[in-house]
Amino acid sequence: MMCLSSLKWFHLFFTQKYARCIWLWLSSRQLFGSIKRQKHVSRLPANRRWQTTDPCSFTLSLMRMGSSNSMNKGEWHIYLGKIPYSKEGNFWVSFESDPRLRKTKENIYGRCLPCIQNLYRQLTAGCTEITLGPAYNCWKITAVLDSIDQCLILLYEFEKEFPTGHVYGKIGSGRPDSDSKVVVFHAEDVAERDRVCETLGECLLKINPQSSVQISRACAVLYHDLLGDWRYWNQTAMIEHPENRERVLKRIKDMLFLAVS
Repeated sequence: MMCLSSLKWFHLFFTQKYARCIWLWLSSRQLFGSIKRQKHVSRLPANRRWQTTDPCSFTLSLMRMGSSNSMNKGEWHIYLGKIPYSKEGNFWVSFESDPRLRKTKENIYGRCLPCIQNLYRQLTAGCTEITLGPAYNCWKITAVLDSIDQCLILLYEFEKEFPTGHVYGKIGSGRPDSDSKVVVFHAEDVAERDRVCETLGECLLKINPQSSVQISRACAVLYHDLLGDWRYWNQTAMIEHPENRERVLKRIKDMLFLAVS
């Protein structure tokens, strides 16, 4: 991997050589957390709490109390990636039913990078409508919870009650001023979106009945400010708020600049 400080800005959007920059930016914009290390989520007792190491350290290690690290081959489980943690308490961590988090990693090149390139090119070309491409089938199914412990228990409940299919997403929060944390499942078609929404809703009733499952489409910080309510989008969507064009472009550039600075 090339050193980030040596990257040249004008190549940033158009070569896979710089996908690491996109990856870092996606983490900061609530798409993916760090995925360097996996930690098994299964067999988390409902009455046990997860402990963390130094809460002010950059790296937060999760340790399960009174549980074994062993796992049986062939069992269906959910796995967590490494959690970056700051003093403000805002972080994201990926999870997936694949211990290698392959879908999460593959999406950086296969979906997220092309999606950002697609939007950037159309905005800089002055288009009045956006061909959404992969963003049109990018679904997020979200549950808002009171703490990271509730997020982990919700994943445990999902794993225990619905151990089927392939799931992936993230937990945490990108807002340092928020006391709540969220569990976000990703889906790439309506059938999977609805399946996850229904099963997550059943699990949520046991963990936090006051909360509810929310559905959104694409990366809100980029697309929603331009196109408005996702419920009215087509595969080619008119820019409803052209006054936000330059702001969204600047947001992309600023986030990428922060990723390499």
